Amino acid sequence: MTTPRGMHRFIRRLLGALLVAALLLLTACSGRYPGLNEYPAEKLPVSARASDSAGDASRSQKLVVWSYYDMSGSNSLFQSRYPDVRLETRVIDYNNVSSAYMAALSSDSVPDIMILDSGILGEFNGLDVFVDLNDPALGLASVITGIPDNLLPMLTSFDRRRLIAVPASYGEALTFYREDLLRSSGLPSEPGQVAALLRTPEGWLSMARTLKRQGIYIFQKNSDPLDIAAASASMFSENLEFNRDGAGFIDALNTARSVKQEELALGATVWDQWGQEALRSGKLAMYVTGQWGSNDLKSWVPEQSGKWRATRLPLGLYGTSGGAVAAITKQSAHKDLAAQYLKRIVNLGDKGQADPYLGGQNTLSMILADLPHLTHLTPTPLDRNVNALWEDSVREAVESDLPAKQQWQDIGERFETQTEQDRTSLLMRLDAASRQSAAAESPAERKEAVSQE
Repeated sequence: MTTPRGMHRFIRRLLGALLVAALLLLTACSGRYPGLNEYPAEKLPVSARASDSAGDASRSQKLVVWSYYDMSGSNSLFQSRYPDVRLETRVIDYNNVSSAYMAALSSDSVPDIMILDSGILGEFNGLDVFVDLNDPALGLASVITGIPDNLLPMLTSFDRRRLIAVPASYGEALTFYREDLLRSSGLPSEPGQVAALLRTPEGWLSMARTLKRQGIYIFQKNSDPLDIAAASASMFSENLEFNRDGAGFIDALNTARSVKQEELALGATVWDQWGQEALRSGKLAMYVTGQWGSNDLKSWVPEQSGKWRATRLPLGLYGTSGGAVAAITKQSAHKDLAAQYLKRIVNLGDKGQADPYLGGQNTLSMILADLPHLTHLTPTPLDRNVNALWEDSVREAVESDLPAKQQWQDIGERFETQTEQDRTSLLMRLDAASRQSAAAESPAERKEAVSQE
């Protein structure tokens, strides 16, 4: 008999399969996380401050922007240049962004601009719903040329032909930790020193053991090491092969098993009541999130200002944890104005500033140095469909007694077997699209052409 949990899993996978089918059909036919870098108009690139082609045409027009957090600051910047534009913004609950955006795109009420988390781009990059931002008519060359080449696959349509979004922040995942607690425990506490200690499983576990003797934890769950490793690679490669493999994942699995065996995890997360209490009491001294983590900490534990620092991910990994990206919908009647809005909220040339909450640390300088390492990030239309399979596989791997390499090989084979039909269908679509546009330039090639103009 099917258990309630089994039925729930069946329904989730059925819905995922239906979503993939919808994506294939359409392709054939054709909280609270700050991400946008808002900055004063005087810091805009000259090309963005100059006379805009959308100028006089803006009178009595309406621009609709959907986001997953408040955009009032960005709106003010835009309206200082376009006071006659009626700007309408709608904030969608972070947990409902995918469903709300998908419903809007299939309706007659489509916003001009969608701000979404880069982690869900795979749900949209197989659909022909966003404009190609490389279109010279949009005048976004000053924005596009600032995007590192290694990030382009994350922002490109699944057929590799169109640039469908621009990053409003890099979204790098960082390790946030209590500098004072590490120092008082006799552990290295400066960001570079902490990163060096965390680089090996032995160093990471040694820190956890030292702090646990004082009732302090740096792991929230047993699976933390694998969750962190997952930030370094998308589920599938550009060729739809299982992408989460290699030494980093083997080290993460062995570390997770040690965390479980030695009971080194708190057993709560920063997103629940007990995890929040652990933060306040100093029982939880480390967690990994996006580069905006200090903003969350300021909200949760403002009294701990100056006690936190940020450093790179453990095990020598580099990864992302979401981050806001901006896209213009194909149904927008005001694409020129939408492009001007994007110009005024994307500032990839920002060098950051000292953060008093992090003891004066400027995390952006570290992030910019890490950008070349952010690779293996290719969202696909299959990602959401296999999330449950990934979570089940991680849980089983941590509990298993199989050698880590054998366990991970089994996981890779399971993914490729259970997704074979969907991957074959998508690859056929991709191959057909490539043949049809063989003479067209890729987003990277078009970016190069734009930079030479």
